[in-house]
Amino acid sequence: MMKFIKERKITLILSILMIIVLICSTIGIYAQLTDRDSKQDNFGITFPGPSMLVDGPTFNAAIPSTATAIEFTSLPTTYALTDRTVPEDAVDLSDEQNKAIMGWLEDTTFYVVDTRGKGIMANPFCYEMFRDKSNLTSVNLDYVDFSETTDTQYLFYGCSKLTNINIPASMTSLDNYAFNNCSSLKTINFAEDSQLKQILAKTFMGCVSLTSIEFPSSLEIIDSECFMNCRGLTSATFEEGNQLKVLGHGVFNGCSALTSFVVPEGVKEIGTKTFYNCTKLASITLPTSIESIGEYAFYYCQGLTSFVVPEKITSLSKYTFQFCTNLTSITLPDGLVEIQQGAFNNCKALPSIDLPEGLTTIGSAAFGSCQTLSTIIIPSTVNTIDEKAFQYCSNLKTIALPEGVTEIGNYMFISCTNLTSITLPSTIKSIKNSAFRDCSKLSSINLPEGLTTIEQEAFYNCYSLANLELPNSLTTLGLQVFYHSGIESIVIPNNITSISDKMFYQCDKLISVSLPDTLTSLGKYTFYGCTNLASINIPNNLTTLDTQVFYNCTNLKSIILPETLTTINTNAFYNTGLTSVVIPSSIKTLSNYVFAECKNLTSVTITANTTSFGGQLFNNCKALMNINYTGTEEQWNAISKGKNWNYNVPADCVITYNYVSEN
Repeated sequence: MMKFIKERKITLILSILMIIVLICSTIGIYAQLTDRDSKQDNFGITFPGPSMLVDGPTFNAAIPSTATAIEFTSLPTTYALTDRTVPEDAVDLSDEQNKAIMGWLEDTTFYVVDTRGKGIMANPFCYEMFRDKSNLTSVNLDYVDFSETTDTQYLFYGCSKLTNINIPASMTSLDNYAFNNCSSLKTINFAEDSQLKQILAKTFMGCVSLTSIEFPSSLEIIDSECFMNCRGLTSATFEEGNQLKVLGHGVFNGCSALTSFVVPEGVKEIGTKTFYNCTKLASITLPTSIESIGEYAFYYCQGLTSFVVPEKITSLSKYTFQFCTNLTSITLPDGLVEIQQGAFNNCKALPSIDLPEGLTTIGSAAFGSCQTLSTIIIPSTVNTIDEKAFQYCSNLKTIALPEGVTEIGNYMFISCTNLTSITLPSTIKSIKNSAFRDCSKLSSINLPEGLTTIEQEAFYNCYSLANLELPNSLTTLGLQVFYHSGIESIVIPNNITSISDKMFYQCDKLISVSLPDTLTSLGKYTFYGCTNLASINIPNNLTTLDTQVFYNCTNLKSIILPETLTTINTNAFYNTGLTSVVIPSSIKTLSNYVFAECKNLTSVTITANTTSFGGQLFNNCKALMNINYTGTEEQWNAISKGKNWNYNVPADCVITYNYVSEN
């Protein structure tokens, strides 16, 4: 009996234990469901639990989509007079730092309330807290403590209806993109005792409705592109006693309504594109602490009329003032040693500039398209002037380059249409591609002994350049060097062995040319259209007359071709004024159209060594009456003659066989 009772007790105990386990398990499941379900408010929005808040940036999921305002507050402070209490449907938003935080929606305002009246810690649920809440119009952050906040990135990113914001005193950093693209944001107020130290990259970028801002004195850093494309911003100022040290790259890039700005003392650098495209910026004051100005810093600041570069600046960066089209006055520091590429490019209203002694380098296109610039004195210390430095300076009249400069770079003076004279130093070794192209009034230039190279199109279209003495040191002439220039006479020095294509193309003022004995070839179109060229000596070493070399030289009446010549190419003497010509015995083939349209040609002498004629060789030579051939009639008939080789030649033109020259 006792044994039975004992067994019953054991069974009962085990049953009770099993029931307890089952109840505990059920309670656990219920607790989990309750915990999960408790995260649902009346709007079907899932709120994060405490662990989620600690582990990641999930607070923004708690805000109902119908909310247009967020009120961070403390219950005893806000509701004591009305005896308000937390509503039953409020959701617990507590985390490890915020132990009694409740949230609920009332009308269209979402309240986040500290029920103990101690204030709400912003960390850790700040990152992206309100990102893309497109209905949000206002947020009260007065009871939020940001003193331990580590990350406010994207805090209000894309809140396109947010109109104003008060930055609490506890906030020390506005992180990247915090208010980016808040397109309706008009007002930013900082607390009187603001501790804000930095505004990081792109914080207010795209806030197009923002019109003014006053930075707190505590601010030390305004980082890259903070206010980029804030097109309505007209004023940005600082409280007295400001401590700003850093003004980053592109801070006000695209702030097209900004009219003035004073950079505080202590800032050492104006970053790249800081005021890029601030088209109405008329006044800028820089402190003496500035040591560098970044590339494109004042690009397209069309409102600027004058500028004083701080004394510590030693180099003006690339495109610093490009397209400052109304800039009329610039003061450069005595310690400036370099003006980089495009620094003043397209400063169209700049009439003059004083370059300091000590300057060594003028970069590419540094003064390009300064259309009002009429005179400029290059300091004696300058030894490098890069390509395009003065291109399109259409009002520049005269310039002298200092000793030490060794080359005239590509396009350096292209289209300086009022440039009349230039003085080159003895140190010049080369004149590069198109250096003086389209300098239509250039009439005087000295080419020093020591110059070895003139590259293509160097004097292209210099129609006022009548006389030019080439130095004996010259070894290279590029393509089209004197294309359509005003050259009247010229002597090619002995070191030149070939004349490149179109060298004197359409030089219709050219009367005489002296070619050296060292010359072996004349390139295509060399004297094309030189309608005043009356005579020319062909050197004895010349082997080739290339295509259209004397094309349209209508005043060229006579020419002596040397026995070294082996090739006369197509159209070589097309429409010249030749009256007679002797083909040397070294020529075996006369190409197509060589003498076509030579309407004054009356006599041609051809040797028996010539074995073929090109098509229309004498096309339209209506005055040709005598062809003197040194071979026999049989040899003549054996010549391979191209189609219409004698088209429109008079029928009574006489061919004399076995011709022997009287000379």
